[in-house]
Amino acid sequence: MAVQAGLPSVLAKVEPYLEDLSTKLPIVQGNQREAIVFDQLRASLPEGDFVLMESRLPEDTIAVLKSGVPVVAQGFLKSEIHGYEWTGFADLLVLEGYVIRQDEDGCIAAVQVGDLPEVPRYVPWDVKNASSGDSKYQLQLAGYHHALAQLGLDSQHDMGIVLAVQKGIVDYSVAESLLLYEEAIRALVAVLDQVTPQAITEDFVASWSCDRTSVCRSVYCEYPQLCKAEFVAKQTLDLLNDIRTPQKEKFNEAGIFTVPQLAALDAAPDIEGLKPQYSERYWNLARVFALQAAGTKALVSKVAGHPDVPAPSAGDLYFDIEWFSPVDMLGDLVFMFGFVDSKEEFTVLLADDKAQERAAFDSFLDLALANLHAHPQMHIYHYSPPEVTYLRKLSAQYGGHRQADVEQVVEHMLDLCAIAKASFLPGSNSYSIKKLEQYYDADSKLNRTELVAGGDDAMYQYELYRQAVAQGDAEEAQTIMAMISAYNRDDCLSTKLLADWLRSLNFGSAGQLITV
Repeated sequence: MAVQAGLPSVLAKVEPYLEDLSTKLPIVQGNQREAIVFDQLRASLPEGDFVLMESRLPEDTIAVLKSGVPVVAQGFLKSEIHGYEWTGFADLLVLEGYVIRQDEDGCIAAVQVGDLPEVPRYVPWDVKNASSGDSKYQLQLAGYHHALAQLGLDSQHDMGIVLAVQKGIVDYSVAESLLLYEEAIRALVAVLDQVTPQAITEDFVASWSCDRTSVCRSVYCEYPQLCKAEFVAKQTLDLLNDIRTPQKEKFNEAGIFTVPQLAALDAAPDIEGLKPQYSERYWNLARVFALQAAGTKALVSKVAGHPDVPAPSAGDLYFDIEWFSPVDMLGDLVFMFGFVDSKEEFTVLLADDKAQERAAFDSFLDLALANLHAHPQMHIYHYSPPEVTYLRKLSAQYGGHRQADVEQVVEHMLDLCAIAKASFLPGSNSYSIKKLEQYYDADSKLNRTELVAGGDDAMYQYELYRQAVAQGDAEEAQTIMAMISAYNRDDCLSTKLLADWLRSLNFGSAGQLITV
């Protein structure tokens, strides 16, 4: 609200945290799914019966609706509720007498099933690259219906959502949706009535961060990095890895509000209503986090002795995959199988489609089994569960293809993330392998600053690769794929460096504070 009111101090505060939404893969793919559905609907109707609006003027949309066009896409609607103006673009407005269907091949079509009304009436539909419906989608449709009702152009037929490829369609009753909508509007208007946009002043913003970190995770936030920056500035307990709101509130009730406060205690505090193991965990986290913030790398051990990592073998592999969920394909595509060997030499297997994915899958299994035959004590190290999950998933997708081979390989796979979590609490405040790399000085062998930013960015870069291929730009596609491969190589090599470092650790006892 303060941003929309144009307050200079607020605009200056949020500007460094603005994010380019055009690079967010869910938004990119949502737009792609819309374009695919629009093309399919256009193809299912006679010429002129599908209109894609380009105007942002509500009167232009109204004129097209009153002409009785069967399907209108991206219609701009405006309505007034309790003195407030609401606007939005409806993905689809479907004339009463027509329905949206998914054919057996997954294509979406508009079909006339009944008589057309004398006065055009429309049913709102939306397109979501999602696998199921959601109440927020229902509220969105109800908002469009409300706008149509104010124009006298509403229909009482069920509204609907077109889901991701071959995921079908979800229908919503108008009456049920309007009840939910009216309840939501009452709550929202009650807030707006307390502080209207016109009444916002420079001191309007009392806090620059949400009270709960879960807000940024569960509700889309336009400035998620602003919250994180505020937590760092205030050194709140939200900084402690995995702390939950009820646990934080227990500390607050005991007068402990910041990480430095908790870290300064000589022992884990006795907090009413909080189990001792949680108090000790967060006290230890606070201690190592405070040291790390002051420039000293630190760990707190969870075990005595060495972490449970097997002795190295000449046949060991360090494995990492990259996958993607194409909008036009059912399921995921594992487009990269990468690994380094004990000599840190990198091998990558690539796939652009399901046939190539299966070939790469087979090649990886062949290589792993050959290594296992030559070195029975070897292991395949990875970080986090996806590598095991996707090997089994691929076997199942291909009708149990090489299931016995997969299980034999999986028996020799070790998740270093699980071992790290069982061995120590890191001052980095995260078990992300990229956060742990500072402890084993991986920078000398990796190129993290000039490649892909992370797993989500790898998926976005693969989308750019697909676009380059579709446009016939082979040089650009090759450049992008080389960059993703280099990023995957770093992940594989970092996994090996982590295994070597874990083997080098030797804790005197559990609970020991160690500087690295």
